[in-house]
Amino acid sequence: PNGLRLTSITAVPDRPSFGSTSIFVQLCGDAPPQGAVIILTSSDPGVVSSPPSVTVGAGLTGATYQLTFLPTPKNEIVTLTAAYASSSVSTSVLAPAWPALSIKFEDGSGVYFLNQGDSPTVDVFINTRAPTGGAVVALSSSDSSAVPVPANVTIPAGDYTTTFKVTNK
Repeated sequence: PNGLRLTSITAVPDRPSFGSTSIFVQLCGDAPPQGAVIILTSSDPGVVSSPPSVTVGAGLTGATYQLTFLPTPKNEIVTLTAAYASSSVSTSVLAPAWPALSIKFEDGSGVYFLNQGDSPTVDVFINTRAPTGGAVVALSSSDSSAVPVPANVTIPAGDYTTTFKVTNK
């Protein structure tokens, strides 16, 4: 529509952390009755991925969408661009380096209280894609009689993660 353009793109919060963060795109006025489709791009989708587009609903002036931060071995500044009609806006976000190896329980924390009989899923991450043949990660438990773990897990070639289950006996 006549004169409708993008005015800003902002990370919320402005200090993203591992996993994901929200991005808000703002128009200078209300979106038309059919909405406004905003085209989204990332300068490095292998580190910070976004959906290809987001729609600002009819009568609204902005929309929020999720970015996904993928494992990376080093801090990287990634430029995000939103385009609508003949306007575009950009912002930069810092994609933080992930630890070389990390483990998270299904609730997203690194610490998990296990009641007897609990059997959560555990995610194992590496910060680069696994090589041909996969990446074998050795595991151990500080009390294997109570919480046994497999001797190792393999992250498939080209992936960053695998999962396994533990059970508190």
